[in-house]
Amino acid sequence: LQKEVAQRVSALPSTKMYGRLSSMLQYFYEIELLFDIPADAFNPKPKITSSFVKFTRRNPEELNALNDDNYERVIKLAFQQKRKTLKITSKEFLKILIS
Repeated sequence: LQKEVAQRVSALPSTKMYGRLSSMLQYFYEIELLFDIPADAFNPKPKITSSFVKFTRRNPEELNALNDDNYERVIKLAFQQKRKTLKITSKEFLKILIS
C-alpha cells in the first residue's frame, strides 16, 4: 500500500491519522505495519514510498457488534464531521439503533 494509506489503516485511536477507514478495518482485521518499501524497488520508480501491511482476519467471536450494518453506519456518522462532538449527533445514533 501507499505509505500514507498504510499509516492510516494501522493508526491507533486518539491519533491524528485514526479515522473511519482505520476503525472499520481494525474491527474486522488485526493490522500490522511490517516495513516500508522504497521507490527504488519498483520499475518504473514511483514518486511515493510503499509499505507492506499484514491483515489478519479476526475470529467471528471477537466481533462484538450486534449488527455489522449498524456498526458501519455509526462509524460513518461518528467520523462524518471531524469537529462536531458525538453528543451533537446522538439523535442520529438513536435513529440507527431504533431502525
